[in-house]
Amino acid sequence: RMLSFLASMILLAMASRVHGQGKDTSLLQVRTSASKMDSSPLEFKMPLEGRHSECRNKQYDLSAMPSVAVVIPYLHEDLGLIEKTIGSLLTNTPPQLLDEIVLVDDGNDESHSFASVLASLDPKVKVHRNKERQGLIKA
Repeated sequence: RMLSFLASMILLAMASRVHGQGKDTSLLQVRTSASKMDSSPLEFKMPLEGRHSECRNKQYDLSAMPSVAVVIPYLHEDLGLIEKTIGSLLTNTPPQLLDEIVLVDDGNDESHSFASVLASLDPKVKVHRNKERQGLIKA
């Protein structure tokens, strides 16, 4: 459910900035409008710049930074939200710093597995499927 929480927070931030909606926007309104978007699954609109002005021009030596693998367990999640999460990671992470995105299907039934769809989104996306539910920590 952490994925769902993170995606909900991203969608709320997008709704308040893009659509001018305030704090009274419900998650249902945001999810409904997000699911009606006819963009590609991985398209992720960049949010408005939120960093402090002194941080905006700071440069980093990416070659000196370690690369990462992001592991995301999921159970009964919405496919669209998972796709947007992957899109956000691919859009906002320098490619040389992102080795792979590992999605752990924690024993979902077939209607919530999405393994083949998710694995086909990008070469950096890998899906591991647990045959039975392990729980968030073990997954």
